[in-house]
Amino acid sequence: MKLISLEIENFRNFGEVKISLTNQNVIFGMNDVGKTNFMFALRFLLDKEIRKNGFMISDYYKNNIEEIIRITLGVDLSDRENNDDSKHIISKVGGARSSDELDKFYFQIEGVYDKSEEIGIPKMYWGNNLEKLIEIGHNGYFSIIDNLFKVVYVDPVIDLEKTFSKNRTRLFNQAKLDDSDIEISNQIKELANLLNTKISSMSLIQSFQTTITEEYKKLKNEHINIEMKSELSISGYFSNLIPYIKRDNDDNIYPTSGDGRKKILAYSILNHLIQLQEGNKIIIYLIEEPENSLHRSMQIALSKQLFNSKVYNYFFLSTHSSELLYEMDNASLIRVYSQSGTLCESYIYHVDEEYKNVKRN
Repeated sequence: MKLISLEIENFRNFGEVKISLTNQNVIFGMNDVGKTNFMFALRFLLDKEIRKNGFMISDYYKNNIEEIIRITLGVDLSDRENNDDSKHIISKVGGARSSDELDKFYFQIEGVYDKSEEIGIPKMYWGNNLEKLIEIGHNGYFSIIDNLFKVVYVDPVIDLEKTFSKNRTRLFNQAKLDDSDIEISNQIKELANLLNTKISSMSLIQSFQTTITEEYKKLKNEHINIEMKSELSISGYFSNLIPYIKRDNDDNIYPTSGDGRKKILAYSILNHLIQLQEGNKIIIYLIEEPENSLHRSMQIALSKQLFNSKVYNYFFLSTHSSELLYEMDNASLIRVYSQSGTLCESYIYHVDEEYKNVKRN
């Protein structure tokens, strides 16, 4: 599968733009010119969590709710004989592919504003004839297209602690414990029970129990005692895990301080999570200005990951950094700029072999 085109109509600050794409796309332009809105166009099309809220008046170009929002992504399936993603799309779309143009396919979302509901209702379409696209059925806000694609949006201020905490259950799936781990887990539970007993037997706690029991009986004379029991739960011991840095040949551990190091570790966790993902959804990364807090060498290292790693088969990257383009090749450069309205232009960039050798040396 190859991404080949994106058309945005009447959406936010885009009146009408159409650009050429590749599987790796770099978006650049001045601040506040519309790079984030460009990303949101893709998110409305491919991310049910964004789509489920519908289109607000402010999502319409110049608040013109008389016109339809229309976002269309085109893909090339000519590699369908040997590409799993193309095969996956073909297996899901069924009769939506006519014999007219088997190599092309389009995914589209429209937003027709409903004045009584005060919201733009998303409608999804697909097909290989732009003039005769077929409407896709919905189950609530879930569409069949959500079985095909998964959007991974990477915020420019990605937070390590939140990323790790949010995904802790997936990272440490207790259903995958082997026999040795289960034995250790049982030992931990026994230790937890012993620990809870020890805590409850502390004289400070015993004294408090006696005092609070006496105070209680002053208010209500019952034959009871108030006891404090520790309920330290070891069943959730994974929830107390925190990542640290341990240098080679150094037994000490160090906090993951520094925004740059935290960001790199957060990216590492995301990469691992994507590789853990079950199923065969096509992953499209939307990455906004990752250079924030990364010094030059880290930006170059990230560039190598983005343009050379199989994890990032499809991505849209917005950036102001030339270092992040260090490994760029066969990528679409998308310029977003303002000139009596927001416009986009794209250029497919190839590095010839001679320059590749010069750059490496």
